[in-house]
Amino acid sequence: MLTYHINYKQPHKHFIDFELVIDQISTPTIELQLSAWRPGRYELQNFAKNIQSFEVLAWQPEGNSTVVLPCEKTSKDRWQVQTQYQDQQHDKVVVRYNYYATQMDAGGTFLDHDLLYINFITCCLYVEGRQDENYEIHVQLPPNYAVGCGMKQQRTDETLVLQAPTYYHLTASPLLASPTLQHFHYQVGESEAFFHIWIQGKWQPDESQLIADFQAFTAEQIRLFGDFPAEDYHFLFLVVPYPYHHGVEHFNSTVLVMGTDRDTDFGTVKYHDVLGISSHELFHFWNICRIRPVELLPYNYRKENYFKTGFIAEGITTYYGDYLLARSGVWNFETYTKEVNNLLRRHFDNFGRYNHSLTDSSWDLWLDGYISGVPNRKVSIYVEGALAALIADLELRRCTNNQKSLDTVMQKLWNDYGKKQKGYTLADYQNLLTEVAGVPMQPYIQACITGKGQIEKWLLQALDWVGCELVVSPSDKLEERYFGFRLVVRDSRLIIGLIEPNSPADEQLALADEIISIDNQEVTIKNINDLLADQDQVILQVLHHQKLKIVCLQRNGKNYVNRYTIARLPSPTHTQEESFRSWLEGIKCSKY
Repeated sequence: MLTYHINYKQPHKHFIDFELVIDQISTPTIELQLSAWRPGRYELQNFAKNIQSFEVLAWQPEGNSTVVLPCEKTSKDRWQVQTQYQDQQHDKVVVRYNYYATQMDAGGTFLDHDLLYINFITCCLYVEGRQDENYEIHVQLPPNYAVGCGMKQQRTDETLVLQAPTYYHLTASPLLASPTLQHFHYQVGESEAFFHIWIQGKWQPDESQLIADFQAFTAEQIRLFGDFPAEDYHFLFLVVPYPYHHGVEHFNSTVLVMGTDRDTDFGTVKYHDVLGISSHELFHFWNICRIRPVELLPYNYRKENYFKTGFIAEGITTYYGDYLLARSGVWNFETYTKEVNNLLRRHFDNFGRYNHSLTDSSWDLWLDGYISGVPNRKVSIYVEGALAALIADLELRRCTNNQKSLDTVMQKLWNDYGKKQKGYTLADYQNLLTEVAGVPMQPYIQACITGKGQIEKWLLQALDWVGCELVVSPSDKLEERYFGFRLVVRDSRLIIGLIEPNSPADEQLALADEIISIDNQEVTIKNINDLLADQDQVILQVLHHQKLKIVCLQRNGKNYVNRYTIARLPSPTHTQEESFRSWLEGIKCSKY
């Protein structure tokens, strides 16, 4: 067993002290590793940069003293310790270091005077070759601190003792401790699991509504997969006093950092967003925490873990997170379609869909997956993956006359891979789609997963099956409609944030250009429509890399940067009505 002792003395300085006791050492050296990344965000994060001091000590019984052992850093986050030193083999050592804890997001670690928040993946070492051993963690806490954590725990005086059967379980069980932590809990149906909601920050939810809604979508997810193989699950909310929205999944918990905003019913956070992110992260309990691609089983914490199926891990989860809120009756059809319309907006605004496929962008998560990057280079595995999942779900329903769906695929992934701790491949997923459909699904796969820019016609066919259509509307912003560029306001300046390829703007303007005037009149976000109204040609004064230039834009009769929304057909067929009901059983809907 490996033992951690965690303490802090001056929380306002944000340093947490760690002491790792390693015994039963029989080799002349040991290798210590801190993770370079964390599951749930597939990019290198180099947490070792937050370690200020580091030393390894051994006890010398004959001298009743300690000795500092030679320790050499062999990479940015790996240390080699000489345990055979001065003609003595030390079978027990203590690693001491401190960690600067100021990362307040769903994957970080943070310490202040009234909060200890630890994602152990960011700051806890493992001994190479001993990742499967038990960990015992002793955390010194004030006696008035409440604790939310997915690990087994005991409390004695000011010491919290946590138990983790492996390094993976340790690092997949974040800790939230504070004297002001709110706690709610619930159960669903026949499941014996307890679900806990922990809230730190200025949010006082309506408890009865909160529990009812969480019970509804939790029960729907358990019904989909058939079981919930855990004794408990913890939603760990951190409410921060600025706009923010971030969640990270873990083995039997999730951390959700929510920014404050006005909401008439729930005070400081957008309750709609709370439901969306919570349902999404709970779905991860199955999809990625247990149903994992072969490349991530097991995790290699030292380097990148490349895989092409990020669209399954994140895209399908994005689809189901919202869809199951509708299917469980928590959201009505109008609320659900707002989320789908948001996905459509992000899809059609991203012209990277003509350059990178879903599999390409999954692989490149490790390159630039979480930043905008080069214009029009890639797609979002969350957005494109969710639309691909929507299409797959409706296409499977069409092929089987509503007898099977993407639910069937996820159930097979759970039973054949997740439960058996067997990693799936891209080919496994593709074969499952064909098996469930009963017809070859390769055309869909080539268009929506491995191909580029072909998703739209499949979307139209999928929506038609359930009596819906894609409505295309011109933008009400004339710079978008006439010339193909979108403006964003930065410090009262009008900056170009989007340009549609092959539009009039694309011929002469660039992203980040600042629009100064139109036809020699100063332009603002309020008057730009008036300046462009009924104009076939305009003269722009533009600041391009701090150089002033004059640009002439000419309309060509086409509309650009259109709006795309989903609507139900006014006169659906009987089959379409039945298919809609099958797809969204439980939906709060007036027409059907």
